[in-house]
Amino acid sequence: MTDDPTKEAPASHEGIDLLTRAFDSFSDASDSMKRAYESLQRQVKELNLELKLKNAQLEENLNELESVKNYLDNVLQSIQNGVVSIDLEGRIITFNKAASEIMDMPAAEAMRLQYWQLFGPDFDVKDSDGKFHEIETKSGTKRALSFNTSSMTELDGKTVGHVISFSDVTRLKELENQLRRHARLAAMGEMAANLAHEIRNPLGSIKLFASILERTLEKEPESKKLATHIMETVDALDASITNMLIYARSPEADFTSVPIDPVLQEAIESAMYAVNQSNVEISTAFTAGNLEIACDQRFLKQAFSNIILNGAQAMSEEGGRLSISTHTAGPGRFPEYGRAIVTSKEPCDQYLAVVIADTGKGLMEDEILRIFEPFFSTKTMGTGLGLSIVKRVVQRHDGCLFVREPAQGGLEFTIALPLS
Repeated sequence: MTDDPTKEAPASHEGIDLLTRAFDSFSDASDSMKRAYESLQRQVKELNLELKLKNAQLEENLNELESVKNYLDNVLQSIQNGVVSIDLEGRIITFNKAASEIMDMPAAEAMRLQYWQLFGPDFDVKDSDGKFHEIETKSGTKRALSFNTSSMTELDGKTVGHVISFSDVTRLKELENQLRRHARLAAMGEMAANLAHEIRNPLGSIKLFASILERTLEKEPESKKLATHIMETVDALDASITNMLIYARSPEADFTSVPIDPVLQEAIESAMYAVNQSNVEISTAFTAGNLEIACDQRFLKQAFSNIILNGAQAMSEEGGRLSISTHTAGPGRFPEYGRAIVTSKEPCDQYLAVVIADTGKGLMEDEILRIFEPFFSTKTMGTGLGLSIVKRVVQRHDGCLFVREPAQGGLEFTIALPLS
C-alpha cells in the first residue's frame, strides 16, 4: 500500500513555517542578546573608566595624605621643643627629635616606655602644665625642663591621650642663679666699698703720726722699727682697700699722657713694705726710653704694684730677686711672652712692654689659669683681688697681658700697652 502525496504536503508546509518562525525568533533573540552584550560592554567600559578615575583619585588622596603626614612629621621633628604624645594608658606614641636629644634617648627605645618611666615617678601629666621639673636623663645628666601639657581629643571630643611639650631651661636656670649671686655680690661689694672708704679716712692720719713718731725716735732704733712697721702695715692695708674700691665701684678711667718710668717707680715705692719684709732684691732695666703713654696713672700704678706685691709675697719665705724691665715691641714678639690672658681689641703696630718677673716657687698649671679670677688666691690670707684688678686695668687700656713660667722658676708677667 502506497502513501498519498496529497496528504503529506500540508504537514511539510506547517513544519517549514514552524521552523521559519523558530529561526526568526532565534534571530530576534540573537539580535537582542547582541544588543544586550554591546550594552553590557559599554557599561563595563564605563565602569572600568570610572574605576580607573576612582583609583586615580584614591591614589591622589593617598599621596596627599602621605604628603601631609610627612609634612606634619617634618614639622614635629623640626620643633626645638621636645614633644611626646601618650595614650590613656600612659604609653609613649610619638617622640620627636628634640625630645630624643634632650633626654639622651633614641625614639625607638622611648616608645617602649610609659611616660613616668621617662620623666620619673613624681611626674604627673595632669599636674605639670606650666611647671618646672629637674629630670635625670639616660646618661645621668640632670636637666631643668619646662613642661606644657594638653589633652589629645578626637573630633567628637573624646579624649584619647595627652601631648607633653618640654624645653631644656638648664642654662636659663644657671643664668638666673648667677644673676642672683651677682646681685648679692654687688650688694656686698657696695657695702664693703663703703666700709673700705670709712676705714681709709683714718689711715692717712695713722701713717702721718707714725712718720712723725719715726722721726722722733731717730735715736732709738728698736722703737723706730715699730713705727716703721706701723707705716708698712698701713701701706699694705691701703693697697688692699684700693683693690677693693677698684673692684667694687669700677670708677671711670681718666686718661692722660704720662711717662712710664715714674709710674713704675711709684708702684715700686708703694710695694716696698712687702719687699722689705720678704728679703727681696729689686733690679730694674728701663730701656724703653721713658716713653709717654695714654693711661690712667692711678689704675696703672695699682696694677704694677699688685704684680710686685704678688712676686714679693711669693718669695717671702726664701727671698729672691724681682726684676722689672721695659722695652718696645711689636705683636711679633708676643709668643715669647707666654700665655695670653688679655689681648687688644684694636691691635697696633708698636707696644710698650713692662715685664715683671720673680724667682719664687711658681704655680701649678691649673693655678696659673685661675690666678686672674676674682677672689681666687693661693695664699692663706690673700683677698684674691690683686691680679684680677691687673687684668681689668689692662683691659681698660686695651692692652695685652701675658704670663709664663721661666726656665729658672718663678713667674713672669708682661703688660703690653699700645703706643699709638
